[in-house]
Parts: sequence; structure tokens; C-alpha cells
Amino acid sequence: MSNLPRSLSAARRTGGFTLVELLVVIGIIAILAGVALGPITNGIKKAQESGAMQTCRTLALAEFQYQNDQNGAYPDGTSAGDVGTALINGNYISDPGIFWIAADKTASGTLKKDSTTTTFVAANSSFDFSGTGVAGGTGVGSSAPDQLPLVWDEGDSGCTLTTGGCYIAKTAATGVFGSDGKAVAYHSNNAFFRTPAATNDPSGKPQANQITFVDQSFTVPTGVTYAVLPGASGK
Repeated sequence: MSNLPRSLSAARRTGGFTLVELLVVIGIIAILAGVALGPITNGIKKAQESGAMQTCRTLALAEFQYQNDQNGAYPDGTSAGDVGTALINGNYISDPGIFWIAADKTASGTLKKDSTTTTFVAANSSFDFSGTGVAGGTGVGSSAPDQLPLVWDEGDSGCTLTTGGCYIAKTAATGVFGSDGKAVAYHSNNAFFRTPAATNDPSGKPQANQITFVDQSFTVPTGVTYAVLPGASGK
């Protein structure tokens, strides 16, 4: 007859796990989940950034098609809402939802045209656009420099589209992707996700921890003014 206590013998017969064994297994699962969470989160972020970049290119191409039908003039106005309205009403964009980035916490969830005014407002747009912002201004045309940023994810204040670039401190960046960078498409139809500069360059180029989406070679033509037509943030 076995000398083992009755309770231990019963546990062995039923094949059950002890509390210590269960805690060890739970601990291992928690560690593995923690290790995997970082790459998964980073992958989702990269996918959102890539998606925004592709959307920028799509919107830039829609603007290009618009100007082909408008004697070389790109859609203009006082905000991204005016640009969106022109592209939607001209059937260059079929789904207003394209103007919204899932990662954007400032843009409104109302993604449809108003049924009576067919007006698309800036609060629905996660993007800023180049324009004049004033009646009778020069506007963006087919002759604009290739380096001109045409559309980018919104949210950063204090930027002007001038020669020398638009630098945004990484710690102060308030766009959709914050300090990670900015999705942008240019008049040349090229699109990129611009990340913060890694070096401190004394020549006037982006300093460490700064984001620039205006090319250093960009030169504003004489007598031309480019303004930012803001999206949801109104900045």
C-alpha cells in the first residue's frame, strides 16, 4: 500500500496541475505576449504611415486630373474643405472617407457630403493642401515647382511654404503621426513619409529631431504666394 498522502495520490491520478505550475505557465504566456506586442504595434503604425503616404499620392493625382480640366489651375480656397468639395463634386474623388486617416484623433467622423449643400468641410479632412487661401491669389498651377508640397497630413502650425524648408521640432510636432514624421506628396507626384532628421547640420538643413517636408531645393517663384489650406486642426 502506498505511503503517499491520500490527497497527493488523488491529484496524480486525476492528472491535475498544481497552482505553482499554472502560475508558471501564465507567466510564460505573459512574457511572450509582451515580447510580441512591440513588433505588432510598430507594424500597425508603419502600415498607417504607409497608407497615409499612398493616400497623399492619390489625392495629388486627383488634383492633377482636376487641373487638367481647369486650364492648369489646382483646386483652391481657404481650407482643405474647399479642396475636398471641388474634388468630390467634380467626381475626381468618389468616397469622402479618403480624406480621413484612421490614426487621426482630430478629424470628425462625419465622412459624407452634406446632402443639401454638397459641401465637404475642413473638420472631415486629415490633410492640408497647398493654395493661396485668399481670393484673387496666385494659386497652385501646372507650372508650380516639382518640389512644392501639394498635400500632407495636417496638424502642424507655424509652417509657411517658402524657400529653405518648413522645420517642425520633433517634440512639438502635432500632426496625425506626431513626432514619428509626416506623409506628404509633391507637385511632381512623388510621395514620401518624412521622418525626423538624425544629425545636427550647421548648414541650415534640418537639425536633429526636426521634421521637414519642404525640400531644401524648393524655390518660390517671384510674385507667387503659397499658403497652407488647413484640415481638421485648423492650424
